[in-house]
Amino acid sequence: MRALFLDTSSNYLSMAVYEEDKLLHSSTTLLYNRFNEELLDYLDFVLKKINISINDIEVFYVVSGPGSFTGIRIGVSTLLGLALSQDKSLYGITSLDATALVINKFYLKDKFTLKYKLRLNEYAVRSYDFSTMNFSEYLVKDIKEISEEAINLSDLEIPLTYSIMNKNFEQFIVSYNPFYMRKSQAEINFDKASNA
Repeated sequence: MRALFLDTSSNYLSMAVYEEDKLLHSSTTLLYNRFNEELLDYLDFVLKKINISINDIEVFYVVSGPGSFTGIRIGVSTLLGLALSQDKSLYGITSLDATALVINKFYLKDKFTLKYKLRLNEYAVRSYDFSTMNFSEYLVKDIKEISEEAINLSDLEIPLTYSIMNKNFEQFIVSYNPFYMRKSQAEINFDKASNA
């Protein structure tokens, strides 16, 4: 099965194309807030480089959050449009789970906690134990409540698209709907204006 995997949850655009267990292409480029301007051109460039068309992609994966509000929405909506136009499936994976799968596969760590900064002193937190396949719920905690040993996603520079190479990848697949631990500031402001 040929799969395209996209991550726009940070300032980086990561894209990978897989065929069965073989990696056909992987790249990461710094785009900051230019996803809407460059994503489709970049996708076209990658597909031409490996000599396949969008029609050859059988399944799409996207990192669904938490992360950049705008980046996630652009990534999800772009792949959703492509998947629907091809009558193909689109699946999501959270940035926490994708990171955990990469750490487990490539750094050979079985037990750890991940944290991702949300707003102010709040973090999204999830603990993983791959030796027993037990995982905590997704939690929102104040920085004071989090162990200093927790790994901060912002400190890592690893392509989350490599998570598909972990044998446990399928167990972490979720809906492609954007996954946010808290409402964005824009949503909070909209709610305030609507209730005024």
